[in-house]
Amino acid sequence: MNCPRGHDFCEFQRDSSLTTDDAAQELPQQPLPRFSIRWLLGLITVAALFFTVCQIAASGNRWAQVIVLLVGITVATLIAYAAFFLIGMAWDTALVRREVTVPSTRKKDKPPGPDKPARPTESSETITIAAWIVAFFFIVSGSSSAADVIWLGTYPGGANALDYRLQVGIEEQSGPGGYLNLHLKFLPTRGAFTAAHDVTVSVSSHHNYKAQLAATTSESFALNESTGAVTHHMLIPNFDAATLLTVWITENGKEVFRNRSTLHVSGNALSYTGQRWTIGVIDGAPVTNQKSGVPAFPDLRSVATIFGNDTSTMAPIPEDADKPRLSDKESRIFAAQTQPSFVQFRVITAADLAHRWLAYSDLDLIMVDMSMWSDWTVDQPMVLDALKKFAAAGGVLLLYGDDSAIEFAKASIQSQPSEDRQNKTTQAFTFEKLSSTSVPNPSNVVTQLTLGGENDTSPLTQRMYNGTFAKESQQYGNRQFLGRQPVYDDLVKAGSEMIQTQSPDKLASQIEMATYGLGKVVLIDDEDPFPGSFQLWMTLEAACLETPLATPWIERHGVQYEAGNTNYWRWLIESVGGPPVKSFLTLNSVFVLIVGPIAYFALRRFDRLYLLYFGAPALAIIFTGGLFGFAVFSDGIGTKLRTHQWTWVDAANQVVVYQDRSTVYSSFGTDSLRFDRNALVLPVLPTGMTDYSRYSGTGVPPNGRVRWTDDAQFWSGEFLPTRAQVQYQVTRPDIGVPSPLIFEMNADKAQMLVLNNLEHAIGPLVYCDAQSAFYVVDRVAAGQSMIMRPSSQQDVRDLITDRELPPVGIIPNVQSSSSMVYNRSSPGDERPLPERLVQTWTGRLPKNSFIGLCEVDQSRFPVKDPQVSIATHIIMGTTR
Repeated sequence: MNCPRGHDFCEFQRDSSLTTDDAAQELPQQPLPRFSIRWLLGLITVAALFFTVCQIAASGNRWAQVIVLLVGITVATLIAYAAFFLIGMAWDTALVRREVTVPSTRKKDKPPGPDKPARPTESSETITIAAWIVAFFFIVSGSSSAADVIWLGTYPGGANALDYRLQVGIEEQSGPGGYLNLHLKFLPTRGAFTAAHDVTVSVSSHHNYKAQLAATTSESFALNESTGAVTHHMLIPNFDAATLLTVWITENGKEVFRNRSTLHVSGNALSYTGQRWTIGVIDGAPVTNQKSGVPAFPDLRSVATIFGNDTSTMAPIPEDADKPRLSDKESRIFAAQTQPSFVQFRVITAADLAHRWLAYSDLDLIMVDMSMWSDWTVDQPMVLDALKKFAAAGGVLLLYGDDSAIEFAKASIQSQPSEDRQNKTTQAFTFEKLSSTSVPNPSNVVTQLTLGGENDTSPLTQRMYNGTFAKESQQYGNRQFLGRQPVYDDLVKAGSEMIQTQSPDKLASQIEMATYGLGKVVLIDDEDPFPGSFQLWMTLEAACLETPLATPWIERHGVQYEAGNTNYWRWLIESVGGPPVKSFLTLNSVFVLIVGPIAYFALRRFDRLYLLYFGAPALAIIFTGGLFGFAVFSDGIGTKLRTHQWTWVDAANQVVVYQDRSTVYSSFGTDSLRFDRNALVLPVLPTGMTDYSRYSGTGVPPNGRVRWTDDAQFWSGEFLPTRAQVQYQVTRPDIGVPSPLIFEMNADKAQMLVLNNLEHAIGPLVYCDAQSAFYVVDRVAAGQSMIMRPSSQQDVRDLITDRELPPVGIIPNVQSSSSMVYNRSSPGDERPLPERLVQTWTGRLPKNSFIGLCEVDQSRFPVKDPQVSIATHIIMGTTR
């Protein structure tokens, strides 16, 4: 080819054209994306709609939850696809790195030009994006709630114009009564509260069927200006498993939002399944114990097998014999799930430990690692006080750890020793080793496991027609299960710790137990007693119960909400609330005589018979008004009260427990009941709490009201109806208080002296010393000491009469025939622990114990200035 300008010029032109084409192909010029205003408005609208749907879903709307779930699945799928795609790009870039060069035959002929800035490589971009994705997942996982709290929803449920939002959570696995601990998390809308708020949160509970008692609970909280999110706790009465909660907030007497939030309760939030035991497990930290190398969270499989038995059904034996010890994660999952037996667990994280013992009032037993106990003595002393009050009120506190931890726990549980005035020595509270007679022999362990039947692993289910609970296999037909014997044999072959046995003496030496108030404290000398042998947990359950297979909560409180309580009839106020039948018959007879023959003959004599047309209606109105007035004012116009008070004294531990049984009758229902803020209030009903023959739905608001203040709780509305007798049992433990009574011998050991430190007089009072010698005094004034004279057990029998402890009488049938079809027709006759102790001590007063009558403490009355019909006060306890 001829080149008019010479060979060199043509060669350069070919090289230049080649370079230009390659560069255009390698770096295409694409226009930047343009976002129109319409596109941005559409994106904002879609985002706003989606967040609105999320808020509606958080409030409990099922359709909104389904939409959010589908969108979440879609987004998660895209994120997962993008994550795998980016990982593949990073892998490809790292291993197969390609460098694109510009082909040139003569680099020296390349035209000079300015140096271009280096472009980031694909590998660095990929790593950056992957880091953002990992950070996102870390933030999402870190913001999840604690394991023991289920967040039900938020208030307000729709578009929010407030300075804050309220997120409501509830703890898992509630027990048969007491209080539910709500978690209220106030979240500022703009990062911090822009103003101070004094808010009152109201929560009403609902049930699908007609409930005899239901409450709307309210409590006030302060939100400080310029502060971040804050969490408060609120207690609501737990009478029955609620299916719905309604939440709203008021400020300055007005609701802050026009719509109240409806929160549906499902899953483990209120999954009371009729369990015998409700056990709380403190989750200290998800780390491994460095000393022993075992997971920190306990393996509760053998506990569920022993504590989960019922009078008619045996709890299943663990079928995973290949796992000698569950991992930390598996143990938490096992404890959090609903058990297929009559025991349920509540996992309580260290961050959610309550400072009020009422938050644990529905539990029966709490397990604590003593290594955490030592930390609480410094960091959270209020948590220790709450757990001690839980035990003092009748609960069981189980602590486990090594020797050093046990000694530290003993020192922290024991109160300051009291000084013996005579010997100038101290009386320190000591734990006692468990007796070997309470440990079952190895052969008895196999017998109690009842290996002849099926290993029924079906879950518990509720019979909706009467509220009782049973195994699913019993209600819907038998299913095929493994035999208990083969499952047990698998454990034997695997050498599982659960089937291991020890001699009674050796096992008893590892357990120490002490009475603390009305409850118990148990120490296990083992850093990790889990899963533990069946023999160990059989021993502990028998030591914690008075009656085998009893329900602990009902055993100590004597209240059963499912069936009612026949003891209601023993404590009624006499001659109130009933119709005056005899008086009505008398007035009606007088009315008939006056309107009939008397009026006729009298008016006929004066020739005024036409007045009968006016006189008969007038007399009818007068007599009818008289009957109504007599009925209204026959019981008076005030509030009547019958109260029986118990004061239990544990002098060695400096624990005093107060329990009242109060019957209130209000003629006009204008009062409210006032109880101490730290008192457990339990209504007592003659029949079951829920009427399963009447479907009411969740739209009916409850008429009972509970209002919490700084020092009291007020119950009003349906809790104190007009012209009806209502009964309440109130329990309040107090720790770290000196004994109100001190017994001591004089210098020559000839006379027994008693000092009364109460503000009320006591007498008669009977005391039994360490040598089983009885002493009695007729009366001891407040703040004074008296000499006691020798006595006998007979004085104790004469002390308690029918006035102090009414006998069991005739139980009326208060259920209709139609109601008996749906509800349990046999209310229980359970009695609280103090009453059973009084009956036991009447037959035999233990050593170092006392019992007497005290003046009634009016400060414990639930109403102000009542008309007292009967009032008694029994004081009893132990001196060491």
